[in-house]
Amino acid sequence: YRECGLDNVWLAGGFVLAESPFGRTMSIKNLDELFNALAVHLVEQSGEPAAKELRYLRQHLGMTQAQLGALLGLSEQQVARWEKDQSEIGAAAWRLLRLLILERTGMAIKVELQLKAASSPPGKRPRRVVARRGARWQTEIAA
Repeated sequence: YRECGLDNVWLAGGFVLAESPFGRTMSIKNLDELFNALAVHLVEQSGEPAAKELRYLRQHLGMTQAQLGALLGLSEQQVARWEKDQSEIGAAAWRLLRLLILERTGMAIKVELQLKAASSPPGKRPRRVVARRGARWQTEIAA
């Protein structure tokens, strides 16, 4: 599902394909919930996020680069460098962004627990993510 801005997301259900006068169309059930599930999945992974993941998270928050930079006490150019893969986000900014995403997606967060989770040793980020719709959208790492 590359239309979300991430290259490694596959949808397993939760959508309907139909033919229209303009060709084949796809309708996704509860798109906001899917986007929230993807955002939470990204911040729950160990290690620093990729440039495309950072762009996705910022856009999910509905912020410009300048707005996110100001919120984190950084410049618009610094956020742009992250999204162009010219600079790493750094541990402190990543921890704050994670907390912001979790809060915005409606999760009841415990700041100390989240900060500890964010400081775990970096691991390899998953190559493929499957978003599956049951009662709610959920994500999993593909085999």
